[in-house]
Amino acid sequence: MNKKDGLSFTFLGQEYSFEEAKVVIIPVPYEGTVSYGLGTKSGPEEIINASWQIESFDFELGKEIIDDVKICTKPCIKIVGKNPEKVINQVYIKTKYALVNNKFPIILGGEHSITLGAVKAINEQIDNVTVIQIDAHADLRDEYEGKKYSHACVGKRIHNEGNRLVQIGIRSISKEEHLLIKDCKKIFTFKTPFQIEHINEIISKCTDNIYITIDADGFDPSIVPAVGTPVPGGLLWYDALELFKELFEKKNVVGFDFVELTKSKETRSADLAATLIYRLIGYKFIK
Repeated sequence: MNKKDGLSFTFLGQEYSFEEAKVVIIPVPYEGTVSYGLGTKSGPEEIINASWQIESFDFELGKEIIDDVKICTKPCIKIVGKNPEKVINQVYIKTKYALVNNKFPIILGGEHSITLGAVKAINEQIDNVTVIQIDAHADLRDEYEGKKYSHACVGKRIHNEGNRLVQIGIRSISKEEHLLIKDCKKIFTFKTPFQIEHINEIISKCTDNIYITIDADGFDPSIVPAVGTPVPGGLLWYDALELFKELFEKKNVVGFDFVELTKSKETRSADLAATLIYRLIGYKFIK
């Protein structure tokens, strides 16, 4: 088992085996196609370290979530080189193994390109999955800096897989991406400022099964500054929770990821990420 500063490298210190757990956390410390700020490879470590200071009693849900939900944190996926396709395939293998064993997968990035591996695995196991993308950027370029599997292309690659894509928080987009959204009947993009009244419309665009990919820069940089490509605006905490609560109540969430968090001297970004992940586990399993 990985160790960090004498503590087990596990989310909330939960050391359950894969067989025992309902939730499997897959850390992917990869950054190979980043195009601005660096540090996303440290995202999983930042989140897991921050999780150690979370109260296990969730005040909103009124329960100790970990009393009902056992969590297994797998060792970090080993990264050799910077080839995104190899890492995407590793994420695919790990996610598929979790799914075929009836585990709920949570992937911690790392850069956004890794999401494609999880989506590919889910598409093999579950029909008609909508991908919810929380993000400042559309990520719908066909290629970026000569790379088709860049973090800036993950939305396009997901679209090419045939998934319906619902994007929330978008506020940075190219002309190419804008034209694709206008012409495509399977991509639905919601800009910020995010309005609570948009939630029912968002839900109406989704199929019954959804996978959620959360880019840290989808949040307002005032609450999550530790991102590689910050953009003014974005989701705020309570609006985001309202959205997630409705998605988990009204749809079957089959897994999610949190990506693009960077290493930082400030702690509030990692604290938000860890707290959100724990809350979403509660939304999935605590009824």
